[in-house]
Amino acid sequence: MKSTALTAALALSCLLPAAGQAVEVAGLNIADSQQTRSGPLVLNGAGLRRVFIFKVYVASLYLPQKTASAAQVLAPSERARLTLTLLRSLTAEKLIHALHEGLSDNVSADQLATLKTPLHELDSLMRKIGQGKDGDTVTLDFQRDSVAVHFNGVSQGVVSAPNLNTALLSIWLGRDPVDEHLKQSLLGS
Repeated sequence: MKSTALTAALALSCLLPAAGQAVEVAGLNIADSQQTRSGPLVLNGAGLRRVFIFKVYVASLYLPQKTASAAQVLAPSERARLTLTLLRSLTAEKLIHALHEGLSDNVSADQLATLKTPLHELDSLMRKIGQGKDGDTVTLDFQRDSVAVHFNGVSQGVVSAPNLNTALLSIWLGRDPVDEHLKQSLLGS
């Protein structure tokens, strides 16, 4: 009897990812942690963004510690990293349009008005990317009052503004996220 239970436990443990093991999403291995200038972050969740039948990108969210609470992630003091690994070609203009659309769905008109200048700066950084292709990464590093943009690991710049991090993260984790299934995947549920 003990032998059967032990065998079952061992079989089950082979199906579960071990601590420190990468997660796979849409054929991509997602690292279980990331090192940033501000310290280490752990993978909170990762998921696939689809538009109709098209796979657009895999998003992975890294935090100081795991949480299933969108409100906690959206807290202005939270450090976070969101990496988008493209699964198709995407122009900077399309990415900018999608970001603005997601913001308008989750941020009030008054909040958007206060973010007009920082969003213009962010748009300029995104335009430096030009055309992204399958396998390229866009990484957003969120600090209390700033967002750093990286393309394929190369810094594109930093935009400093209170509440910009919360506004941008709300695109994926807000009340009307770009994709509800992706939101749940990023929150590890």
